[in-house]
Amino acid sequence: TLREVPDDGSETALLARAVAYHRTPDPQGALRTVDRLIALRPNDAYYHELKGQILFEGGAAAQAIPSYRQAAALAPEEPLILGSLGQALLALDRPDATTQAQRVLTEAVRRDRYNASAWRWLAQAERRLGNRVAASLAAAEHQVMTGEDEVAARFAGQVQEASPTGSSAWLRAGDILSEIERREALEE
Repeated sequence: TLREVPDDGSETALLARAVAYHRTPDPQGALRTVDRLIALRPNDAYYHELKGQILFEGGAAAQAIPSYRQAAALAPEEPLILGSLGQALLALDRPDATTQAQRVLTEAVRRDRYNASAWRWLAQAERRLGNRVAASLAAAEHQVMTGEDEVAARFAGQVQEASPTGSSAWLRAGDILSEIERREALEE
């Protein structure tokens, strides 16, 4: 890409080159190039998200968070951006950041309940915060989405054992167990 795409300053070329630098890896080249994109379109949530991704995947979670926050502010309805912000907050491994991650990831899965990665990160946040039932429920959601039905059933069973009968967590765990049973019946 770096050989084929001219560095002509066009938005398309800058985007292609930013990703290519990131994959090379040349994080400084990627950051310089994505900053040029942001200068062209400062209100583009996805350019801020790309900068956050470059920083996060380069091992700079704390530096990625402002970019992810800016992206989330520009696109508050976008669950994938919220998920990325939550993951970066979780990577800080601090109680205050974990609390923030839990809130952000709860919103991400509310907006897209099929985001398996966000469920996994939410389970981690809930576990760190000591919310055993919420952690098990989020883990069950993640596992059932990734086809790990045996593990999902174990987590869902833990939720039902620890939750009052008829509570929302108990009912959702029952839904997960029913889905697993449905899948097993289809396999027979």
